[in-house]
Amino acid sequence: MKTPAQPNAKPNPDSLSQQAASALQQSMQGFAAELAQQQQHWLSQMQQQVEARWQQRLIAHEQAYQKLYKDWQQSRQQLDFSVPAPGADPRIQAGLEKHNQQLLQKLQQTEAELAAVQQQLVQLGESRTAQQNQSENQQTQLAEQAEQLQLALQRQLAAEQALQQTQHALQQAEQDRQQQLAALQQQVQDQQQKAQFKHQLNQQLQQENQQLTQTQQALQQQLATLQQTETALREQSERNELLLQQARLRLDIALEKQQQESDQARETIRVLRMELSQLTEQYQQQISDLEQRVTEFKLKFEYAQRAQFTGNL
Repeated sequence: MKTPAQPNAKPNPDSLSQQAASALQQSMQGFAAELAQQQQHWLSQMQQQVEARWQQRLIAHEQAYQKLYKDWQQSRQQLDFSVPAPGADPRIQAGLEKHNQQLLQKLQQTEAELAAVQQQLVQLGESRTAQQNQSENQQTQLAEQAEQLQLALQRQLAAEQALQQTQHALQQAEQDRQQQLAALQQQVQDQQQKAQFKHQLNQQLQQENQQLTQTQQALQQQLATLQQTETALREQSERNELLLQQARLRLDIALEKQQQESDQARETIRVLRMELSQLTEQYQQQISDLEQRVTEFKLKFEYAQRAQFTGNL
């Protein structure tokens, strides 16, 4: 969110109000002192310096008029500077416009009074011969006019002070509004950062979900492969179990047959052993008989040899 552009720097309304109030106060004090001096001067030298007095009064009023006109211009500039910035709070705008209108009315009233004073000065200048005979009355009227002007200036000063207070209050309200606006902008930035973080988190979650989906698909494929492998292994296991049962059956038959053959072999061996024992006994007997016969034969042979040897002798 972009920060709104700051308006161009303007003179401080408080400073302008203080300057205007100080100028008006000085003008009133100077004008009152000048009127007092002129009254004393008229009382002492009314007959001798009528023309000079009127000229001085004219100059003094003209200077006062110029001073008030200058103050009026400053007030007008102050009004111009008091124009609210675009996009300001409507309530502040309305309050500022209301007080500006009041100040404008005061300025218009002062303008009217200044115009009246100027007109009176013109009339005084035109009728100065007649007023010379009525100097005391004119002096009283002039004093009243000066008092009225002083009152007008006092009202102007009060209006300036009221405007200053109002502008100070408006400035404070504007500062509060700026602070609130800054706080709102900070909240908006925080919300934007939170939204951006949430968006990044959503993107990360989407990526993780995609990865999990891919992983799940891969696991499902692996699971399908494992299920196929399990089915094949189960079928192979069933075939192997059947083959094992058949092998066990054949083994049992073979063992039974082998047992039978073993029993037959043992019986045959027993019979053969018995026969061998009998044959051995017979063989031993035959050997014994043979040995005996050999012994007898040897004896007979030896006897025959001895007998033959004896006969030969």
